[in-house]
Amino acid sequence: MACIRDARRAYRLAAAHRENAPRGPLWEVHDRALRRGDASEAELHTEAEYTVYALPYRFQKYARECLLPGERLLGYVLRSPVRAGGAWGLGRQRVAHEALVVVTAQQVLLLADALPPDSTLVHWGYVARAAPLERLLDATVRPDGKLVWLEIVLATATGPGRFRVEFAAEQGASAEQMAEVLQRFAPARNERRLLRRYAVAPSHEPLAVEAFLDAETVDGLEAGLHERLADGEPVLARAIAPGGSRRAGQLLAATPRRVLVVELALDGQRPALPDELPLHVLAAVEIQNALIGGRFRLWLGGQDASAPLEVGFPYPVANPFQSLFLTLRQILAAPPGAPPRLALPGATESDRQAGPTSPAAIHKLVG
Repeated sequence: MACIRDARRAYRLAAAHRENAPRGPLWEVHDRALRRGDASEAELHTEAEYTVYALPYRFQKYARECLLPGERLLGYVLRSPVRAGGAWGLGRQRVAHEALVVVTAQQVLLLADALPPDSTLVHWGYVARAAPLERLLDATVRPDGKLVWLEIVLATATGPGRFRVEFAAEQGASAEQMAEVLQRFAPARNERRLLRRYAVAPSHEPLAVEAFLDAETVDGLEAGLHERLADGEPVLARAIAPGGSRRAGQLLAATPRRVLVVELALDGQRPALPDELPLHVLAAVEIQNALIGGRFRLWLGGQDASAPLEVGFPYPVANPFQSLFLTLRQILAAPPGAPPRLALPGATESDRQAGPTSPAAIHKLVG
């Protein structure tokens, strides 16, 4: 009888999980015919979620890679290409490519073209920079000649971190709208509120570095990582980049409290990167996932804000860095000094994506 009761209970939990499992990302609109004529809290989706299909397809594709399924879109602005100066030839200034600035219920995200699309219709890839809203202190718009800057201030233990997005002056009103949305998340003085702690599960993508590094080098990097880990300290995500001319390889690993860096130097060269970075000194995380090559950056706060940690990697090894990007963005939401909430060992992918208050996760907790 005990076995029968356990089997019936498992069946009921599985049936409830199937009923409540999300069909896809929560921000995707599955039936636009249900939209009402006037915007209100009775709507199933936000205005941004209803209109996201009007964006160029490449930005929709970029968003699917950089947004978690449980996120909700609150607003976005499609930034036109920006030229910092009007001269051509030798006096030509840097160009900011077309980009999408997105505010979700969890983060502020900049998605920019790595290269503008051309006649070949190739999507070259994107540059994504993300910061959790829990780190937000302020958001303002500053005019600067023919440009306006959306300036976002982020909290770190070493001082404020900066997140700046440039717009043409003609898009100043759109930048003001984004700043207004972001300011709602800035904490009021002497205010106490509950903070979210996302369920972060370890994500170990295949390293895919066989074509660039031999097995001995990879084993050396892995051994160096395990030597640095404290007892019981889990690795939530890791990625390996070929080191180039001065280093045999570089390994980055995210744990609940820090980012560890392991380098194998060549010819007695000193390591170029710090051995570790605590999470409370990080302001934002950035990745360039593009056919022309990849780049992973960690933006710091305080005096080091202008000199981010940067690692380059070839496009074939981008998947582990993309997983590292998504993992770090989630664990940065934890208050400085507090570890993120790790997902239950038996949790399914739907539980982790839907969030801690989903019916599936609740069944898992009370089961």
